[in-house]
Amino acid sequence: MSWKLFFATLGLLSAVLFFVLFIPSSAAAQSPPTVFTDPATSSTSSGATLNGEVDSTVSVEVWFRYGTVASGFPLTCTTTMTAGTATTPTSLSAGTGQPFSRSITGLAAGTEHRFCAFAENTAGTVVGSVLSFPTAAGGGGFVEEVPTRFGPIPEGPQTGSEFISTVEGITNWVFVILLVFAVVFILLAAFQFLSGGGDPQAVAQARQKLIWAAVGIVVALLARGIPTAISNLFL
Repeated sequence: MSWKLFFATLGLLSAVLFFVLFIPSSAAAQSPPTVFTDPATSSTSSGATLNGEVDSTVSVEVWFRYGTVASGFPLTCTTTMTAGTATTPTSLSAGTGQPFSRSITGLAAGTEHRFCAFAENTAGTVVGSVLSFPTAAGGGGFVEEVPTRFGPIPEGPQTGSEFISTVEGITNWVFVILLVFAVVFILLAAFQFLSGGGDPQAVAQARQKLIWAAVGIVVALLARGIPTAISNLFL
């Protein structure tokens, strides 16, 4: 390998590394929100205020779904459920620990109700745990709620978008690790070329390191495309 070809290869690899490291995709910074169902307040014989809290790196829509225990409202909410009644979504900006609430009316008196909070941004939809509250038996008086938490939503992705987000997080780490190794191998190869004094063995070892660096870059770029490939093929 001539010096001109070596430095041309080194320059090309450096340009590729600069592009993928310093011009990141805006979608890579996005992730599904995190939502929490908080205890209901201001419960009367016919209404209550549902409360929640959300964390999101981008703008997000939030809402609640509620229903009575007697009607079969489940102990665990899912992003695809149709049971109960959904409130109108509210849009919030990006932020951490953002509270939100919705007052509901028309509830049956003296009845146990369940509800859960939902949140959705461009990276996916998530749902909080189920809480319950009773309405007063009559007369419109305030009832002190004793919220019952039926446990967290089972761990793991529950929608296609959440699965893609999980895969994307893993492949991003693989991408960064492989690029770091590639840079190290390129620098070692350059050192061996410059310090080898034309020694055939040193040149061969440096060439081998460049090959491994190139392989690492190719694998890193392929890993970056896995989430897109899965989304296009299966979702």
